[in-house]
Amino acid sequence: MSAVDFLVERFNIIQNGKSDNAYEVSAEINEFCSSLNAFEPLIEILKSSTNTYHQKLAILQLKRVFSCTDRAVLDENLEIWINIYQILYSISNPQAKDLIISNIISLFKSAEQFPIATKYILEPLLTNSQHNLLISLKLLLNFSVITKEVFDYDMQIMELIQKGISAGGLTEIVAIRAVLEYLNTFDDNTRTTQFLELIPNLIPTVSDEDFPELSDLLLYLSNSEYKNFDATTIFPLIIDTISNKEFSLKRRNLSHQILLSLFENYEIFGKNLETVSLGYQATENLAEDAFDQNDSRGISPYDLYTICSFFDLSITEITEYFASIFSENSQKIFGAFSICEFIINTQDNIFFYRNNIEYFTSLLKSFLESSSLCLIESTLAAFSSLFESNEDALDPYVNDIYISSLTAVKNNLSKELLSAFKDLLKSARKTDIIFDDCLNMIIEILPDGNTADQQVMLGIVAELVIGCNGLTEKQFTTVFQIIQEIMSDFDNPLLCDAVYIIGHLSQKGKEYFVDILSDVVTFLSTGLNSDDETILVYFINAFGFVATSFPEQIYESINEIVSLFAQISTQETSDDNITRKPGDYALRWGCNLCSIFPETFIQNYETFLNSIRVRSNIHSAIASEYFARATYNIEDEELIRGLQMSLAEILIPMTKNGDVELVGHCFTSLSLIFENLDIEKQRKIAKQALKCFNFTHKCFTSKTGVYLQDLHPNANEIINLSLNIPELTETLVSFIPSLIPFTKTKDLLLSDAILIVLTNLFVLQPNNEHSSDVFFDAISQLERNSYATFYLFGRFSKLKLPIIDQNNSEIYEEVKKRLSQENNEQDIENMMLIDNCLSCLSYLVRNYEFDVHDYAQIALASMPCKCDIDENSNVMSLFEFIYSQLSEDNKYKNMFFTVLVKFFSESVEQLTSEKIDSDMISRLSLIFKQVSASIPNLQNSIQEIVLDDQEKLSNIFNILNQ
Repeated sequence: MSAVDFLVERFNIIQNGKSDNAYEVSAEINEFCSSLNAFEPLIEILKSSTNTYHQKLAILQLKRVFSCTDRAVLDENLEIWINIYQILYSISNPQAKDLIISNIISLFKSAEQFPIATKYILEPLLTNSQHNLLISLKLLLNFSVITKEVFDYDMQIMELIQKGISAGGLTEIVAIRAVLEYLNTFDDNTRTTQFLELIPNLIPTVSDEDFPELSDLLLYLSNSEYKNFDATTIFPLIIDTISNKEFSLKRRNLSHQILLSLFENYEIFGKNLETVSLGYQATENLAEDAFDQNDSRGISPYDLYTICSFFDLSITEITEYFASIFSENSQKIFGAFSICEFIINTQDNIFFYRNNIEYFTSLLKSFLESSSLCLIESTLAAFSSLFESNEDALDPYVNDIYISSLTAVKNNLSKELLSAFKDLLKSARKTDIIFDDCLNMIIEILPDGNTADQQVMLGIVAELVIGCNGLTEKQFTTVFQIIQEIMSDFDNPLLCDAVYIIGHLSQKGKEYFVDILSDVVTFLSTGLNSDDETILVYFINAFGFVATSFPEQIYESINEIVSLFAQISTQETSDDNITRKPGDYALRWGCNLCSIFPETFIQNYETFLNSIRVRSNIHSAIASEYFARATYNIEDEELIRGLQMSLAEILIPMTKNGDVELVGHCFTSLSLIFENLDIEKQRKIAKQALKCFNFTHKCFTSKTGVYLQDLHPNANEIINLSLNIPELTETLVSFIPSLIPFTKTKDLLLSDAILIVLTNLFVLQPNNEHSSDVFFDAISQLERNSYATFYLFGRFSKLKLPIIDQNNSEIYEEVKKRLSQENNEQDIENMMLIDNCLSCLSYLVRNYEFDVHDYAQIALASMPCKCDIDENSNVMSLFEFIYSQLSEDNKYKNMFFTVLVKFFSESVEQLTSEKIDSDMISRLSLIFKQVSASIPNLQNSIQEIVLDDQEKLSNIFNILNQ
């Protein structure tokens, strides 16, 4: 039997699929085709067979031949390449020909001896009149990319191109693509223009069948920003194609992809409200047509968002545009969908949403009144996204959002809406306002649901518990009754959901949980012996919550439990961050409990440290925080240092990981032990902390803004610790040039974080050559009202840098303008802005000749309850400085007195926080007593200022008497 017959016989067996030994037959084919001996029989099958399936198998096996053969051997045998080319002459089956073109043609790209092959392949291509013109052009497309040797055949190539263009249709499109790539290889801009001018005429005239090839050409031109290509010539034609109902949906969808590419690659479209509007409206029309025709391959609501995502406009323009879309298209469901998708996918632009939170809240609430379940689901998802990164800004609206959302869910009950509502509860928390109403709904519908539905419902109950401030006795009893029966049956499919709830009940209803604590601990201890990995994970988590809520009550059994967790932690880890493995959670909770119960750490630290080392993943990173804290609970200084050094050796390589959440936890752990490490480890950690800002910029998509908030402070903590170590100064300042470009990123959160870091580095090296560039960049972005900008101004003013000497008047006026604005927002960014402005103003007045009276009036009016007093002592230094300058001026003394009264009465929570230094309170109290000494009828004067509010009055005297 010949080799060809051998292969054909086995190809038939595979094609028929009736043989019991098909697997063995396939293995025989693979083994035979693992050497160059199979090349000729496979070529023969490709030439002679009319069976398309055999052709396909032959191509697949030919690829195997090439993958198993040394590259040098292939290039030495030139006839191999010639034989492949000759196939294209002899093949007659159109389907097989397409298969050959799309698969084997790629083999040419790897031929290293191509100049030699040119004589045998390119010349026949250009001279054989019998050869298929389209195949010739597609081959030419490969030649023009690979080698400049083809330029020797320029005259013949251009003749072939002209033939292709004259042929029209698909051949013309391929000819234009071939010549453009060919000319681009040699930077021949002069000749490209005449061919580019042919393209606009093709867009409305080419057939639907040939349009995909034209689409590929246009995407090639727009994605590569091809020289001499004027995208404005095709933009209106693409808009018309998308909007034209006479064209097929496939053609319109392909045009839409071209439109997205134009927006992405050409600022002229993204920065122009008119072109954005045209693109959006055309896309919306296409989406509705696809929806009407029930075409699942058509445009989705997400595609409408994609257009919105290219808006490179001001916040005002975007907001006004959204308002106009929905007011004009209030009945168009896709207009609403696009807004939801826009919100869901652009949460990295935190300041945009905080500046427009009322508008978006009102808009989304109106969507909840829709009759479309899909729109309600998207709206709930949009609210969830808003809460994830704007929770504090949404505080005033959370109750209305919850009530509207719950009403929409109750009126349109479905598993999808319940799931979306559960996600909203998880993001928003603060569930007290709807707790009872929502719980009653669950009690009513729970018995009628199937298992999957009931799991979602119990998930809602869990989020209600997690999100509330604390449970009433009735709420606790009701929730426990829901899960009590489930807990009695270890085979119940809802067991894990019930166990999840019981863990959180121990935290939110502690005073009532005591009565069931003994029974729950017995129940959980039984579950910790489960062989089912999923069940075991839930029981480990629940026991961890209960143990941390009642450490004294479970003290007697804690050694046994932590040792069990240590044993379980040696089990395998998950390969991803999604799959739950008992060993991962035993490690996390075991280290957590060791930080609470010191005696358990001594017995188990070796096991836990090894488990952290073996995993080196997110679970290790989280566990390492608790492990780092636990090291301080032992008395042996040498052991502490040894364990911390070992932990650092594990964590430092992990800071190079691409998972931002993981890196954030690593930095937190390292910051806890940083001061005890040797200088070289400190240097490595500081370098990684600075590198993470660059890494963050390159690795993050729009949905990861929530993690940025975790990573930046953790990295900053490392940097701040490093600033105090002189040996690290040179290392730190060497990063200044690499960080500067990222102050201009559109990710404002990242931009501000980097500006803060740069400012601190300039403090180490005030005369750094880059300081003036960063200063003027900050000046150019003043309209953003960034707290980081004014932090930089303040630090530079304190150092009296030459750049401030030249610009102090301008900065002073800008700071005054910010502090004089009516702005009562209590979010953290605004408080930090005011705090940094006050600090900057203070340094300007101290170091330059500004009117202290003017300064005092502005500063005192800005201070009460607007500045962030948790993080630094700016407020204290301001009070002391103003008092030292104006203590003899009665006008300002009275004003000072009023400000202090308001400050004490309205900032009681901050002033009594453990974060506030008691010395600061004493100094404030001393100033207050000195100021108030000359105030007649002191108590009456205070009562007038606080409007006789007894609670505030009590707060003042409680603070003063500390």
